[in-house]
Amino acid sequence: MKRLLFSTIPCLLLLILGEVIARQAPLPAIHAPSVGMQLQAHPTRIWSMTPGTQEQFGAKVTIDRLGMRQTDIETKSEKWLVLGDSSFFGHGLQDTETLHHHLETALRNNGQTIDVLCGATPGYSTLQTLDFLTEIGWDLEPSVLIIGNLWSDNNFDHFQDAQWMEELQSPKNKLIRLVKHSALFIHLTKLFRPDVFNPAKPEASPHAKISWVRDPYAEGVRRVPLDLYIQTLSQIIIEAKQRNIEVILIQPANRHRLDIVDVEVTWDPYFEAQRSIAEHFAIPIIDVAPILRVFGLRKSDAFLDDMHPTSQANFWIAQTIGDLWNDQQNEQQTWLPTRNTPPQLSITDRWSSMSTANRDTLP
Repeated sequence: MKRLLFSTIPCLLLLILGEVIARQAPLPAIHAPSVGMQLQAHPTRIWSMTPGTQEQFGAKVTIDRLGMRQTDIETKSEKWLVLGDSSFFGHGLQDTETLHHHLETALRNNGQTIDVLCGATPGYSTLQTLDFLTEIGWDLEPSVLIIGNLWSDNNFDHFQDAQWMEELQSPKNKLIRLVKHSALFIHLTKLFRPDVFNPAKPEASPHAKISWVRDPYAEGVRRVPLDLYIQTLSQIIIEAKQRNIEVILIQPANRHRLDIVDVEVTWDPYFEAQRSIAEHFAIPIIDVAPILRVFGLRKSDAFLDDMHPTSQANFWIAQTIGDLWNDQQNEQQTWLPTRNTPPQLSITDRWSSMSTANRDTLP
């Protein structure tokens, strides 16, 4: 024991001295990528938004201290919570052009005192959204959840969320997160891994590239397999019911879905599963594509790019949700899920794994 103490204490003193000296020197900066949306690493949800005001894709975006898109709230107001990925976060849109802003305006114009919060985060799958609810969302005590998660779950990419999230909880990664607070560790990394800090070698950058449109790699798998998507979305709905929270599901659209084309596409199994889940729990579901067609929006009017809605599209989606809510109130109905168990669905996903060559022929 004495030998152990006499060998451990000098090592600890040396580490403390090294940390004190390291903190006197400025920390080296890691080269940040100049394209895309800047997200920060998160210990459980893989990534999250950085608080503050920033410009993203030409739009001013304000993120609050919880990592959510800023919303002006009143303490005594009823609260709704929008969940989903970049399409529901408001990719490329000013703060006042987002779905949650338009929906709050629509509800207030109809005499409802409701604050609509945005829990949607670019690239988020149902697994990340479930963790967001556990860590932040349920504590906000929303009365209604508006869930639009689908694109990111269905997307083909070079990683799967469940595996990445499990890896984040490994002892090695927990230790790395701990020592990253040490200035000595950062300086030693600079010394032994200079490529990490070298902007001329972006392939060595610690920043991971997240794709929510199309996978740039040769092979891809669903980020969240279909059966896990069904299980996770159902789990969110069941927990909402247990908390007496009403739920509405949103089927997102893109430029392809505005066309009425009788051809099977890669995201069909997820849309079928989402519809079946809504039917199982007897909750409303809104399909965005026919709404945009009804209001006569062309593809260029409805989307900034292939898949992200414009402010005009968000306005009509919000009006539809508001009208549905008014009808529900007038008829004294409820959006509260009716079941406490997930559905038993047999939906086949023949595209569960696909190469780029095959995917280029299918939307």
